[in-house]
Amino acid sequence: MRHAPTQVRPGSILLRASVASGSLSIGAALTFAGPPTIVSIPFLAGDDYAYGSGLSADGSTLVGYSGLMNNGNIAHAIRWTASGGTEYLGQLPGGQEFSIAYGVSGNGAVAVGSAFEADPIRAFRWTSGGGMQALEQLSPTDPFGQAVAASADGSVITGCSGTQEFRAVRWTPTGIQEIGVLPGGQQAVGTAITPDGSVVVGHSGSANGNVAFRWTQTDGMQDLGKPSTVNSSFAQAVSADGSTIAAWGYSDTGSRLLRWTTAGGWADLGSIGGVAFGMTADGSMIVGYGDSAFLWTEALGIVDLSSYLAARGLDLSGWTLNEAEGISADGSVIMGNGFFNGNFSAWVVTIPSPGATTLLGLGGLMGSRRRR
Repeated sequence: MRHAPTQVRPGSILLRASVASGSLSIGAALTFAGPPTIVSIPFLAGDDYAYGSGLSADGSTLVGYSGLMNNGNIAHAIRWTASGGTEYLGQLPGGQEFSIAYGVSGNGAVAVGSAFEADPIRAFRWTSGGGMQALEQLSPTDPFGQAVAASADGSVITGCSGTQEFRAVRWTPTGIQEIGVLPGGQQAVGTAITPDGSVVVGHSGSANGNVAFRWTQTDGMQDLGKPSTVNSSFAQAVSADGSTIAAWGYSDTGSRLLRWTTAGGWADLGSIGGVAFGMTADGSMIVGYGDSAFLWTEALGIVDLSSYLAARGLDLSGWTLNEAEGISADGSVIMGNGFFNGNFSAWVVTIPSPGATTLLGLGGLMGSRRRR
């Protein structure tokens, strides 16, 4: 679970060329209808920061929580849209003042997360009509539940439920379904789900350490293992058709960005010093953070997000983009967290649709690489 944010050391994941040479000059790129825009997400009255955890596939809705920097025991689940602003999602009956929204349906209408209900931490599902409703646990006495991601219409949800040895689960309109844990493991969590709810990905303990998994009703829980460059793998996002997974893993020299496909298995995309969190519907763009927020594409490799956006014309005066937590299905909206004029802030960046192909001077961005 995420609690009050800690300040990430300002820095840069310097742009990593996707070729073997030490530098790369990008000649052809897309022009855009206008420069990107950035919005700071307001926190609730009485709080002093807002943290973004999830973004809807259509890019319209951010979810997360609003809280107090000096009190990590208080969190208020929120939902934000450009038209409606920041909305408080409430608490579960009998619980303390602590709720966090982690995921949101593709259309932004359903938020999911965790909240206290008396002593247990319960997974919840929220809608504007029904409010915050606790989701079923694997056992009525389980002390922990977490809903992490939702399908396009919010009818299917994934996350985990259990004791300290919690299991990956899938909630449907008919109830809770145990996905389980891999052999030799004690804990597992589902972290992402396809729009139709048929494919769940996540990570699980196993006899070989923490590894990514992919689940379908037909094949069950598939151990995806890990590439030879890392000693663990954590799946965080899945493409719309379930064929591509964005992940990360630890190595002896730091964490690395990973991508898995049904056709080719694992690919190590390079050093990130952090985690991957979001991916577009076609699997062509990945966002996450290490020393700072990053973006990956096959053409660019791993690039510092702030530098990329500045090259597109976004004025980032006063901003430090520490974390990228989500990206819309088409890649036109990116969400994350950072600092604006020294104050912690969740943010949403909108990138206008591309126009005609032209030459764009991004060669200077590629002049430096993160040492590996």
